[in-house]
Amino acid sequence: MNATLSYILTLASAACFSSASLVFADISRKVSPLWMNTFKAIVAWLCFLISMVAFGLWSPVSSSAVGALLISGMLGLAIGDIFLLTAYARMGAARTLIVFGFQPLMLGISAHFLFGQDLYWLRLLAVLFFIGCLFVFSLERYKRDGHWEVFGLGAAMVAMFFDGSGLLLSRWAFEQTPDMSAIQANVFRTSGALFTFLVMGGFRKFDMRAGWRRLPSKSRVLAVIASVFGCYISLILYLSAVKVGHLASVAAIGLAGPILTSVGECIYERKWPSPYLVVALSLFTIGFLILTLL
Repeated sequence: MNATLSYILTLASAACFSSASLVFADISRKVSPLWMNTFKAIVAWLCFLISMVAFGLWSPVSSSAVGALLISGMLGLAIGDIFLLTAYARMGAARTLIVFGFQPLMLGISAHFLFGQDLYWLRLLAVLFFIGCLFVFSLERYKRDGHWEVFGLGAAMVAMFFDGSGLLLSRWAFEQTPDMSAIQANVFRTSGALFTFLVMGGFRKFDMRAGWRRLPSKSRVLAVIASVFGCYISLILYLSAVKVGHLASVAAIGLAGPILTSVGECIYERKWPSPYLVVALSLFTIGFLILTLL
């Protein structure tokens, strides 16, 4: 029952985040990845705090669990997302999210040693297909611009590593406090993220109000809606899946996100997918089937 529930929660989370990713990528280009990340973290933190107070979702939490969740937010929701939206701005949301195909491998091995979860070594075959995706993406940029997309791929890989590290810390906190809800956990995680953004803002000297004024009215509305669905709702669903599910399997099911994003990206930008994207998605689909069926 827990496995089925975690898959449903993960697919729903992927749908929310993939849709919002298109808006995140667009606004990151118009303003900056740091501004977009800070804005969605503020919106999500307010929503989490209001939900926790309104529904009385509070459980006693040890200081070690709180610390793990704060660091999880710093790594996964702050630093990781900065690299994620940087990669979005350079490669597009769909191409960036497919790089996350490596995350089940990372989480599977880590969860095996940290939490004693089963590790199916046959699934490592899927990594070959995800490496093929990376090569196709780089080849597409090389053919178009005359250079390999090394920076964008590097940013996506760093984002994947920090996001995975944040998930491992979150699962450890749930192991320490089983009664803690996903909403309460996300209050701590988004608090850690906001603290990190405030520190970054002190060095970068960016102005949230100036970024807001640069956006037209339609983009402001989309930024709020995308933050609610892509950060608040998506994080509730995904962290609920992380709490009860097998980490490698949850991450594998979450890879449905790139397929949803790629379709949405083509519709959003009103263009047909490139042959390179079709080949990359085909390789991704094979890897995805290996991860979920073996």
